[in-house]
Amino acid sequence: MMRFNPQALQQARRESGLRAEAVALGADRSLDSIRGYEKGRVDPPTSILCRLANVLDIDVRTLFVDDDQDAA
Repeated sequence: MMRFNPQALQQARRESGLRAEAVALGADRSLDSIRGYEKGRVDPPTSILCRLANVLDIDVRTLFVDDDQDAA
């Protein structure tokens, strides 16, 4: 089963060179929301994940991890 991976979001943001504030602005979310997503306190809805991927210029699938592969 695929689930949101907060570490992947944080890594993608850092690799993009964008600050969390810029991602928040581009995705039309609050800075607290972005921090919550990156810390794993909040699972963003799919529509927000798509916005985040667009802002970060990545494939949205990058933001997910496959639980079945983790267990193997």
